[in-house]
Amino acid sequence: MLHRKDGVHSGEGIWYRKRGGVLVLILFWAVMFLICRPFGKDTGFQQEIKSYCSQEMTVTGNADQNTVIEQEFTGKYSNLKGIDFTSATSGRVNEGKLKVTLTDLDSGKQVCTEELDVAEMPDCNWVSVQFPEIPDSKGKHYQLSFSSDSKEDSCIILMGAESKTLEPAKVNNVLAEQPLRLSMKYHDTHYTWVRLLVWLLVCILSFVMLFLIDGANERSFLVLAITFGVLFACFTPFPYVLDESAHFFRSYLIANGNFVDDINENGQIGGEVSVNYDDTVCELLNIDRVLYDHDNWMARYSKEKEFFVNPYMSSYNPINHLPGAVGLKIAMLLHLPILYCILLGRLATLATFVTLAYLAIRKAKYYKRLFFMVAMVPMTMYLAGSFSADPLLISSAMLFTSICLKYRFEPDQTICRHELILMLLSVSVLSASKYLIYVPVLLLFFMIPKRCFRGRKKYLFELIAAVVIMAVFALSAIWLLKQFSYVEDRNGHVSVSEQIHFLLSNKLVGLGYLAKGFFDTLFRNLGCMNFQNIEIEVLRQFDIIAFAVMGFGTICEEKKYAFSNDRERYIFSAKMLCMVCIIYAMTVGALYLGFTPVGSNYVDGVQARYLLPVMPIFLIGLSGLCTVKHEIQRLDEKIAFFSILACLNGICGILLIAFA
Repeated sequence: MLHRKDGVHSGEGIWYRKRGGVLVLILFWAVMFLICRPFGKDTGFQQEIKSYCSQEMTVTGNADQNTVIEQEFTGKYSNLKGIDFTSATSGRVNEGKLKVTLTDLDSGKQVCTEELDVAEMPDCNWVSVQFPEIPDSKGKHYQLSFSSDSKEDSCIILMGAESKTLEPAKVNNVLAEQPLRLSMKYHDTHYTWVRLLVWLLVCILSFVMLFLIDGANERSFLVLAITFGVLFACFTPFPYVLDESAHFFRSYLIANGNFVDDINENGQIGGEVSVNYDDTVCELLNIDRVLYDHDNWMARYSKEKEFFVNPYMSSYNPINHLPGAVGLKIAMLLHLPILYCILLGRLATLATFVTLAYLAIRKAKYYKRLFFMVAMVPMTMYLAGSFSADPLLISSAMLFTSICLKYRFEPDQTICRHELILMLLSVSVLSASKYLIYVPVLLLFFMIPKRCFRGRKKYLFELIAAVVIMAVFALSAIWLLKQFSYVEDRNGHVSVSEQIHFLLSNKLVGLGYLAKGFFDTLFRNLGCMNFQNIEIEVLRQFDIIAFAVMGFGTICEEKKYAFSNDRERYIFSAKMLCMVCIIYAMTVGALYLGFTPVGSNYVDGVQARYLLPVMPIFLIGLSGLCTVKHEIQRLDEKIAFFSILACLNGICGILLIAFA
């Protein structure tokens, strides 16, 4: 029988290397299935399907002993099994019983009657009423009535909301202004099987990826990034990613030829959109929306236009949202439904990110592992399949850093023409960043020896071209900030001019606030790379390990840049870390001026994702100060496997939301 040098049978080599990973994956999925319970909360794989009304609440009436509140509705699907309504306590502890009755108006029979203790009912939240499943509920007419023995000063309040499907409620047989805020629950086996198959598909893919990867390199990155990127892009509810609705708005305008926002006669910032545009960004699009509101998402964008107010991304340069806009434009030219427009735009952004990040890993002679890990952080992959401007920024910063450092330590090599083009492309993206925060990354250019450019003229040409591009995009960024002088209104009294006046008037105090914000947010964000807004603590805490693994993997890098002496190495590390500190200080300062209430002793809005573009610079600088020797076999392969686990954890969190 043939043997390999390491003594492993050639036919058993892959299984021998992967068997530990297989066992870990089996344990991982056993824990996830136990925690997430993806196959249903009840016997028979039941799942609640909710048909939500508007979230804008108003008071419908007091449910007291002198009042009867009634709401008629038609069953939208079969297998009606429960109804949620919204109560309010008016900030007091109430007394008495609330009687809830469901009547089948077609037959005149009562379906169920339930009495609830109003003292236990929540303020401005859902209250659930369960009853035996009604198989033929679709198309039937029902009446939900509320009566109570509570006194007027100690009764529960029922809340209403706008609805396109419900008629106004009746209060003592008098029509109210709006219907009750209700949520109907249905049991559907088709939905259950879709959920089951998706979870099983992800589970099977995890084992396939385990056997396809061979280390933390560009080949493994393509396998993992395409797989996880598509999963995130398809199953992350839209627009769940932070500020994705605003980013989508900019991509939508660019796709329709409006590269800059407009200002209407009332001074509001926004642009002309289809009249049914609002339906695509004001409701969370997840799996049940696709299945049960199919007609809405399979419609096309209307040719009829209206002005839509959205000032939040008006100061962004168009290049930031170009990938998503290209995907949207292709979908619109093909007259695809709204659902496919969203998916194609997300996938176009993902394709751009994967291409640039792949080139960054491939171009890196050393620290491939580091670039791989930064590109495969769950937060990075989560953002990559969205309309956010972050994927283009992160991948461009990685690519520019990779090329510059490659030639910094390979002075006898000559920069290829396509690498010069890629560098200029990265210069464009980094120069177009909001508030010019990431422009200091471009200083890496000056680490490249001049002889790498095949002569002084080519070096000067590249330098002048980079400066011109940077100046054009920087000036356009400044013009956009002046043209669309939007004042943030979500965090209290925010004013850039007043904040500057406060800092100038209170120099020492203001400097202390900025320093506190710098260190507080830096250490908090470095140790937290999670992104899911989910209730299961185990899933959230799993992502925190990602940064620790990135740091460990970097300082354990066997192939590092060579230095002639320790002094040169320390100077190089100091430059890299100083660059990161400058960029982060600019980030903190920008958010203190433009996002934090005037005079605050904290900085609001600083997020962990702002560190991702400079994470390679930070970790390479850090690794120059310390080195750890290890005897871990196949460390690259183990780190790639950890990336699978981290992203699987993220996907599990997303699937919980996608099927919520």
